[in-house]
Amino acid sequence: MLPAGTAEPPSLPRPPAATADMQAGSAPGALGLPPAPGPPVGLPAQQPTNASPAGTAPQDVSAATCANNTQGVMDHDGSSISSISSESLNTVIYEYANNATPPSSEDDKFQLVVPSKRRRRASKMSLATPDNTVTATPPKHGLTVILKPVDSTKIITRFNPLALKDSLEAKMPDGVLQLRPNYRLNLLAIDTRNTAATEHLLKITSIGDIPVRTYEPRPENCARGVIRGVPQDISDSELHDNLRQRTPVRSARRLGTSGVVQIVFATDTRPDYVILGYTRYQVYDYSEKPTQCTRCQRFGHIAATCTRKLRCARCGGDHELAACKSAEKLCANCGKTHQADFPYCPTFLQVKGIYRYKSENKVDYKAAKAAVLSKKTLWEAKREQDSHKGAKSASV
Repeated sequence: MLPAGTAEPPSLPRPPAATADMQAGSAPGALGLPPAPGPPVGLPAQQPTNASPAGTAPQDVSAATCANNTQGVMDHDGSSISSISSESLNTVIYEYANNATPPSSEDDKFQLVVPSKRRRRASKMSLATPDNTVTATPPKHGLTVILKPVDSTKIITRFNPLALKDSLEAKMPDGVLQLRPNYRLNLLAIDTRNTAATEHLLKITSIGDIPVRTYEPRPENCARGVIRGVPQDISDSELHDNLRQRTPVRSARRLGTSGVVQIVFATDTRPDYVILGYTRYQVYDYSEKPTQCTRCQRFGHIAATCTRKLRCARCGGDHELAACKSAEKLCANCGKTHQADFPYCPTFLQVKGIYRYKSENKVDYKAAKAAVLSKKTLWEAKREQDSHKGAKSASV
C-alpha cells in the first residue's frame, strides 16, 4: 500500500473502477460489463493478459470481457428477447479469444455441451466424449435446394421455364444443373453444380413477386427436432447461421408464423439442447403431420394443386364447407359419422402411422405405406381367424 498523498506510478495505470451497475447489478436480464481490457504495460501484445500479479487474486477474465453489447440477454422462459448486435458481439468474443487464450487452429470444429442433469444414455449420444461434450465438423452443403412459397396458395411451379432459366443464369452462371417441379406439393427442387451455387440459392427470398422459403432436403440418416418460443423477428437464415456456430446443423426453418422452429441436424441423433445467441433451448422430438387437402379432403397434397372433385369436409357433398346445410356429418374418407378433419378418423390415423414408420425407420413413403398396410392385413387376418375359432368353439 502506498503512503497517503503518494501518486500512482505512471507506468502502472489504475484499472477502471467498478460502476454502480457492476456492484449492485443493472436492470433484470441485462449485462452492463466493460469492454475487454488490453495487455498490461510491460508485457508483449501476444502474451495472455489474464495472468494475475503475485499475491493477488486472479481476475475473472470471462466476466470482464463479455461486452456492453450483450444488453438485453436473459434466460429463455418462452418470452421474446431483445435484439442483440451480432457484429459487435462477435467482435468482443474475438477480442477475448486473443487476450485470454491463444486461438485454436481447428476453427472448423463445433462443440456442444451436454448437460449433466439431463444427460441421456450413452447409446443416445453416440458422439459423446469423456468430457461430456459433442464435437463434429461443420456440415457441408449438398447440391439440391428446395423452394417453397410462404403463401401456400401461390403457385411457383407454373413459371415460364425459359424466363426462370435466364433469371438463374444471371445470378449463378453455370451454377444450376436442372430444376424439378413438384406439382403435388407446390415445390421447386433445384439441383446445382457446386456448393457455391447452393449457398447462393439458400439466400433467395422470392421468385418474381412470390416470397419463398429455401432449405436443403433432409438426408435419411439425419435427426430432426423442434425448439419452441423462438422470437418471430428472427429470420430462417439468421437461425441457421447462429445455430451452426455451436451445433452441427443442416437447416433450420420456422413452421409457419409460430415460434416453433424445425432443425435438421448433421448427425443421426438429436442433442438435448441447442444454443441460440446465449440462450439455451430444449430440443423436442419432431412428429411430421400428414398434409390434408382442404378441397377433396384426401391426404398427401394441398388444395392449391388439387385437381380432384370438390368434397365438403362436413358431409362429403360436392360443395364448400361454408355452404353446407346438412345436419349430419359424413367423412369423405372413411364414411363414418364425423368430419373429414376429425383427429381420430381411422384413415387419418392410418396415414399418421405411415408417417411415423417412415420417420422411425428412415424409409420413403412408399416403403412405409407397404409395411404398415402389410402389418394391418396380417392383424386383420389374425383377428378374423380368432373370431372364427371363437364362433366354432361356441357352436360345439
